Amino acid sequence: MIISPLVRLSSVIELSSFSDSVTATGEVDDVTTNDEVPVGVFIDPVSGDINDGLTRTETDSSVTLSGFYSGVFGTEIKYFEKDKVTVDEPPDGIGFEALKERYPDSVDLVQRSITNDVLSIPTEPTQILYSYKSFPPLTITVLYSITVYYHTELTSVTSMTRAEHEQGVVRDNIQSLTHTLSQTVNFDESVPYNTIKAYYPDA
Repeated sequence: MIISPLVRLSSVIELSSFSDSVTATGEVDDVTTNDEVPVGVFIDPVSGDINDGLTRTETDSSVTLSGFYSGVFGTEIKYFEKDKVTVDEPPDGIGFEALKERYPDSVDLVQRSITNDVLSIPTEPTQILYSYKSFPPLTITVLYSITVYYHTELTSVTSMTRAEHEQGVVRDNIQSLTHTLSQTVNFDESVPYNTIKAYYPDA
């Protein structure tokens, strides 16, 4: 069974859309001399869950990873609800407490929020993003496990499903192999900035 690419997926930039595919091509089986026929290719992170900005499209002979990475770096994005009032310090800070004492009944006084992931910021109601910082490392490597299921029967075999894959169910007439690929994700300050401006043009 030939897996392509064999070592790594293309390098990408955080919050930039991409689409990368891994294909499995059968060879002649040494034992049966029949062709190897793939019946499912699946991709999973070696550790943790797949990034929220990504989508997997899995077929009998290929898998495509598309979308964009979000929240993978030590970024710090501060924001608060538009038309509200806040202060840039923790909720128990002197400034915030002073505002609460001065305006005890104000519904416009809110705590500022902090996140490292643009996707976690609500779009309704509109938010004001007023601070953006980044911290090293500004390059990470994500490892993926590629699992290929195939058969060497002369008759057709039903495709493997993701449910079977996740449950570790492998039917008697199906074989499998697993390979590890890597993908490098780079930080580019202009991309988060432009994305934030696109989400929140008034920020």
